[in-house]
Amino acid sequence: MVPLDRTQFDHLPAIILLVLADGRVVKTYQPAFEASGLWVATASTPGEALDAAEELKPDLIITDVFPEQGGSVIESFKTCTFTRQIPVILLSNRPLATIPLHTRQLADACFEHPVPAASLIARTQALIVQTRDTADRGVHLRPVPRQGNDRARKCPRCGTALEWSERSRLLGTEYDYYRWCAKGCGLYCYNLEKHAWMKLA
Repeated sequence: MVPLDRTQFDHLPAIILLVLADGRVVKTYQPAFEASGLWVATASTPGEALDAAEELKPDLIITDVFPEQGGSVIESFKTCTFTRQIPVILLSNRPLATIPLHTRQLADACFEHPVPAASLIARTQALIVQTRDTADRGVHLRPVPRQGNDRARKCPRCGTALEWSERSRLLGTEYDYYRWCAKGCGLYCYNLEKHAWMKLA
């Protein structure tokens, strides 16, 4: 498995949003995505997913169909102003043949679980490169020079000192990005405008 070349993607790793109700499936793929250099955020319902997608602006969404929720969550992503330019991969526990053709056609790629993590990651990387090469989603990151020690912050969950990674501007707002909490609490960035933490994964 070839790690994602971060130099292609502005100054931060790509963010993947996993929208899967089955936590076991999330645990199957999340470590492999993170090992390949991607940031992973998760949601377990379509409602959570739409909120997370609007807030995080992920580079790619991986989701099941959630038929019990009514309608197609993929259709929701593809018609929503905030998410329609984001590539979506359908990863279903159901046989693909049982999913309506219209839903499958809306997805940028379709997989039936289980699928080798390497295959899923390779398709993910290809879609991210293709999307960034062909579509301007209005997201531009610009490095902000460091100034003193104003990056020193503690994990909002456990209080452990976090290792600062980078300060960047996203859609006009400055964020400080930090590496994974040493105690495993997660991956965070700090909104300098709202003075509030955002959990990325």
